[in-house]
Amino acid sequence: ILGPLLLTGLVRIATQRMTMPGPLPSDTATLKGYARLAALRERLDPAIFERQIQKESSWRVDAVSASGAIGIAQIIPKWHPGVNAHDPFESLDYAAALMRRHLDTFGGRYDLALAAYNAGPNAVRKYGGVPPFPEVTRYVDVILNPKGGAKMPVVLIDAGHQRR
Repeated sequence: ILGPLLLTGLVRIATQRMTMPGPLPSDTATLKGYARLAALRERLDPAIFERQIQKESSWRVDAVSASGAIGIAQIIPKWHPGVNAHDPFESLDYAAALMRRHLDTFGGRYDLALAAYNAGPNAVRKYGGVPPFPEVTRYVDVILNPKGGAKMPVVLIDAGHQRR
């Protein structure tokens, strides 16, 4: 999926960010490559994770929402203390790990995992599925059914899970 040269470069960037002071790289190509790496590390579908981040922030590291979500992955510090939402790499790592937890919690269903990322896992539990709010249903639909792309099933099961 990732070529050896790109993978080597991403590992170098990830290592440098832990050891070098100064500004973090924020160009979209670097961030998309790192997002794919984070997705693969968490056993996520990289294309879905990329569309999720596109929907969250349009790859803007300085994005701030009206609800107080910050950064590339739109992390809300109140609900996710200890995450540096201003660091795009830390945010991508955290978002990928959070999506893995949601997939594990909701039987590998991407629709429910995405709804949990957007509205919270308690809302998914309360409604027994994707909460019936236009913002949440649009969020899930845009990510799983991109315009111009192949239509994906709303109930896409993660490869690590079996339908019951």
